[in-house]
Amino acid sequence: MQSSINFIRSIAKQLGINTVESVTRQRQLSFCLLTENGLSITSKDDSVLISYQPDNEEDFSKMAIVSDELRTLIVSAYTNLRLEIEAKNEARRLKQIKLFEVVND
Repeated sequence: MQSSINFIRSIAKQLGINTVESVTRQRQLSFCLLTENGLSITSKDDSVLISYQPDNEEDFSKMAIVSDELRTLIVSAYTNLRLEIEAKNEARRLKQIKLFEVVND
């Protein structure tokens, strides 16, 4: 079974997101975190904690065993969130342009 740290690193590399990693020498524990746009993946042994907190809403958290299917779902979720945020930003820009045009007419 694949370790959760390698699982998160491979997703981060695929998406071009930096990870936060820490190792405590006293307890021999390793930790890896990937986060972007309210969606976070945290390592825990051979599983990961997936957390999502949309703007102004309650958060959602679940533990899951790492798998290829989970990787596909996570990459898809990050990609969809990026597209959703891009669409919101574009709508905001268009609204600002329209307001600017009205003010200048």
